[in-house]
Order: sequence, then structure tokens, then C-alpha cells
Amino acid sequence: MPPRQGTTSLRLACPRIPSSLPTPAPELNDYVYIYQHVPKCGGTSFRVACLHYFAEIHEVPPSRDDIAAWETYQKNKPDFSKLPPNTIITGHLIHDGTRPRERYAEEISRGGVRILTILRDPLARLVSLYHFAQQNGREMPVTLEERLRRTRNPISRNLGFDGSNAEEFLRGFFLVGLTERLQDTIDLLAHSIGREPIQVSRENAAKEQRKADVSPEALERFRANNRTDFELYNTAVAIFRERCRRELGRDG
Repeated sequence: MPPRQGTTSLRLACPRIPSSLPTPAPELNDYVYIYQHVPKCGGTSFRVACLHYFAEIHEVPPSRDDIAAWETYQKNKPDFSKLPPNTIITGHLIHDGTRPRERYAEEISRGGVRILTILRDPLARLVSLYHFAQQNGREMPVTLEERLRRTRNPISRNLGFDGSNAEEFLRGFFLVGLTERLQDTIDLLAHSIGREPIQVSRENAAKEQRKADVSPEALERFRANNRTDFELYNTAVAIFRERCRRELGRDG
């Protein structure tokens, strides 16, 4: 396995730029990468793999309820012109004011920014999120079945997708990977940036859970109430498979 490109990870509400980073590969120098991490989509594993290719700035946005911390976060953005080559900004950048196209709108408009994300089957993601919280000692106020009944398109909301045109929205990303095809996702990323692929290890994974205690009616309602998320995911699958065939010579 090749050495990591950069292992500097700063878990700060207001990011700071590492002072000393490895010499980057020349292929990537003209871009800043942003990883928009949707929870329970295999993103921790993907982020760890990215450390083999990039130097990382990890953002942890504060709650908007903490007015002083939020204002500081909004004011203190990395200066893209001063970032070391091969920098990737990571984090759960999924709420108003933190999404890349909102927080970094000006930088993106100038070009040289590539946004990445990973999607997962909406039902599998929600079940995993629920059981992961349980496994970590969180007391859940509702049952899994009730959570399924109440949920409305969280993936679309996280990414800032308004439901208008899934393909156009997804093609605005440099890469949209799939949890179910995580190794192919890393292989596709490596190919896209001219680097050697690495083997992915699974990180932060919830134990497998069966949905036997969920009624068919609850599952049907979940699918009906989350049509936008399913459209986004199914479109991402189609685009991903197309790219794997074209760029890797295999089905994704």
C-alpha cells in the first residue's frame, strides 16, 4: 500500500491551514477538492482512503444556535489561493450555510473546485443511521418503523437538491460514489486523478441489522415519501455504472 499523501486532519469549527504538508502529485495541483459527507454512506472509509491522495482540512461546523461560533465559522474560510496543492476539504457539509455550493459559492464560480460525495440506498442508509445511534448509546425517541414513516428525503436535503433534475445536479459533482461499490468508487477516483488505486477498509460501520420488525406498510410509505431521494440515488447508480464502464472497463 502506498504511503499516505497527507494525514493532517483538523477537527475545528473554524479550519486552519496545515503549515507543513507533503509534496503533491503534479496532476492535482490546479484543484481544491471538497468532500460533502452524507452520514452513513461509507464516508468515513472514503475519507480515510482520501488521505492517501490529499492533504486534508476537516471542517466541523458549529450549531447555528451558537451565534458567536457560527459567525466565526462563516468568517473564517480557507483562502483557496493559499492552500497547498492536493488539498481536500471534508466534513458533514450538509446544512444551510455549510454546503459547498453555499459556503464556497464564490470560490466555485471562479473554477478549480471539484466536489465529491457518496450516496447509498435511502432505506439502507436510514436503517444503518438508526441502529448506529442505538449502538452508540443514544436513546431513540421513536421506533425504527415510526422513523421510516416520518422521514422525508433527507439525502436530497443534505446535498441541497431541489428535485428538479437529478442527472444535471449529479453531473455537477466531480465524483458521486456509491456505498455499495466503495472499492469501485476509490478505483474511479484514483483513475480520475491519475493515481494508483488502494484497497479500502471499512470504518465506522454499524453492525448489519435486519428489517424484519418493520411492516410492509411502513416500507411502502417510506418509499412513497422519499421519491426524490430514490430518484437521486437511482440516477447516481446509472451515472456511476456508465463511468465505470467507460473509465475502468468494468461494470460498477
